[in-house]
Amino acid sequence: MTLYINIDTGTNILSLSLYIYNMLNSIFSYLVLSTFLYFLKYCSILNNKYKYIYIKFILLIVRWSKRRKKKVSILCDA
Repeated sequence: MTLYINIDTGTNILSLSLYIYNMLNSIFSYLVLSTFLYFLKYCSILNNKYKYIYIKFILLIVRWSKRRKKKVSILCDA
């Protein structure tokens, strides 16, 4: 019994999964960015009453982006 593997089908499935992964990443990035812009507008309306929350939110986004870059680089290395 011989098993034939179609390489083109495998690469198409891989490219499709990478396309879906990148699409989900871009949607998630858009949601984070829009939330950040809304929060920025909200803080400016409050005249910096809750400045410490704003700073913590920025630090959270910076940490998330660093963690995301590490995950993507590990995925590319594999």
